[in-house]
Amino acid sequence: MYQKITYLSYVIMALGLLIILFGIFTSIEMATFDDYYEPSSGLGENEEITFDWTQFYYSFIQSLEAGVVTIGIGFIGLILNQGNRLRDKQTKELTRLSLPVSKQESVYKAEETWEITEEDEWKIDELYKDKAILEIHPTLEEGYVVVTLKDFDEEGDSYQRVVYISSEKAKEIKQPALVKKFFKQLNNVG
Repeated sequence: MYQKITYLSYVIMALGLLIILFGIFTSIEMATFDDYYEPSSGLGENEEITFDWTQFYYSFIQSLEAGVVTIGIGFIGLILNQGNRLRDKQTKELTRLSLPVSKQESVYKAEETWEITEEDEWKIDELYKDKAILEIHPTLEEGYVVVTLKDFDEEGDSYQRVVYISSEKAKEIKQPALVKKFFKQLNNVG
């Protein structure tokens, strides 16, 4: 189907070019006229051909406008066709890449991409000495974990923090955009 639309667009563009060429020839014909002098004028039967530039420009501009508009319509059709072809290609590729996955499989895949080592757990314990660590969830990006904590001395609810563990010491991430991203990943996965 895309091939037919491409051919049609090229035909429309060629038609616009033909309109311009035909306009040039008809404008020359309209601007050129024969002026015959009468024998009584003393010049004899000499023929003089004159060219009226005003008439040429007047008629040529109309055909030029019509040709340019026609070429533009063909060009727009060509661009839209290529855009649709690209969109369909991307949709097919994304459909091929995306597989239906249940939430449990997503959690399993996230955990199996990288593992938290004992050293990483020690870094987290060191960072949160004064808090109870309830859970540690790895994120989809290696080196970042979401830690569920609760204070020892208070009876409040638990809360979560994002921690970077790939450095020498574990560091709590304070950047709101990153924190929001990893919380969203955790909520979507589990």
